[in-house]
Amino acid sequence: MLPIPINLNARDLHQWVNGTCVLHEGKVGEVVEVEDTAVDPGLYLSFWNEEAGGNTGAELVPPHECVLFWPESQSVNIARKKFAVHMQRTQQRQYRRSFNNRGYRQVTPDVEAMRHPRFQNLRVGTQLRQVELAHNIMHPVYPPLEEAMRLMREGDLLSAALSKSVILTARGNIYYRGDRVAKLHDRRLVSLCSAFLPKAVCSLFGGYT
Repeated sequence: MLPIPINLNARDLHQWVNGTCVLHEGKVGEVVEVEDTAVDPGLYLSFWNEEAGGNTGAELVPPHECVLFWPESQSVNIARKKFAVHMQRTQQRQYRRSFNNRGYRQVTPDVEAMRHPRFQNLRVGTQLRQVELAHNIMHPVYPPLEEAMRLMREGDLLSAALSKSVILTARGNIYYRGDRVAKLHDRRLVSLCSAFLPKAVCSLFGGYT
């Protein structure tokens, strides 16, 4: 993470952060507009409200109070949507200096399972708001394995990120860094890898071997 430099003019500030998410006082805000003034340009930020499931109205804040962030690839839970995604950083030139969707590839494991009647009460699209993704990346919550499995059996959860690299789906598929590597079958861990299973998977599912 890096504080926004104090001496940036409006043009450079726009190129750096417009359309990205930044941190302000520990909260994730999406830059919806850069105030174009010759002296002390400001940022209009829209913050994510988890309880309301939407964005707040835009608020003008000084850029020097904001922090740029560019997280590594990781798996996160989207509580509002009842599923998990893996955000894979892509290798491409970036003019923007903080989190934005263009710098990541979103992997949604077992997305086709959403059409199953068992999950009819969870009929939600996979399109996620940028600020919502950023909020969940910066404030991740990972449930215990047994709790996630219980919610899946009851039809209240499509998939769950159990750590920054491991996702379990309601179909019993296990994904590591966005790739399917194993499956839970009859409460046994079945490897789908040609090599050894990643240590992160083994440590979470050690009781199912």
